[in-house]
Amino acid sequence: MRRLTWLGCELCDYNTPLLAPDFAAQIAAEDFRVLWSEICARLSSSPQHRFDLIDLPKMPEIVGAQAHPMLALPVRLNPSGAYVADLYATWTEFYQVKRSSATRRRDRTKRKRLSERGNVAFVMPPDADEIARTLDILMAQKAKAFARMGVGNVFARAGHRDFFIDIATNPRTRPLTHVSRLDVGAIPAAVNFGLIFRGTYYHVLASYDDGDVALRSRRRTLARPHRLRHRARLPGLRLHHRRRALQARMVRPHDQAL
Repeated sequence: MRRLTWLGCELCDYNTPLLAPDFAAQIAAEDFRVLWSEICARLSSSPQHRFDLIDLPKMPEIVGAQAHPMLALPVRLNPSGAYVADLYATWTEFYQVKRSSATRRRDRTKRKRLSERGNVAFVMPPDADEIARTLDILMAQKAKAFARMGVGNVFARAGHRDFFIDIATNPRTRPLTHVSRLDVGAIPAAVNFGLIFRGTYYHVLASYDDGDVALRSRRRTLARPHRLRHRARLPGLRLHHRRRALQARMVRPHDQAL
């Protein structure tokens, strides 16, 4: 069975087409449905491009400032949603607004427990070698998590590790990425990877140590505010997005009038 889907959709949290800045002004929703039918017909007429079903998952509602045109087609929602938070001028202001006094008190307790294992430090790797080492730690921690869940390790697939290392260390793309970690003594307790684009921070990956540090901190509940703290410190960013896409799927094109 041949499937028409997004290029790289297994790696991407969100899938969108490349659109001209004025696409929405030129092509209305009803016009796009006609255009899509023509595209499907042309693909189906070519032996090389014929397909049995269309599967277009994880499509956000907005592409830049425009509506996602594919959502004019028969779609359904993904079970998980998307989240956005405004970043304030200082970490203190952001933390006090977004976390209750009781939560902040629990965070202090968790950090105190962690400090019993060693100095708690927030690290932003300064050079390419250290960035690559930090991402290797993230991938190793994620591999253990995937094994516990009984799912495949995405980083074991050919080229996937190299992709993340390259985008984070290549001088051309490095300014678009953010890598940080929370160290407890010599132990990387949590590692974070995100993307920065047009004044917005996009959370992509996070991993956690599964040893004694995790037991002392309840792992994610401790690491979460410190990841946010790193992001709130990033200069010039107005928004923090934790993006888990709305999903839209379409099935057999010949079974439905698109």
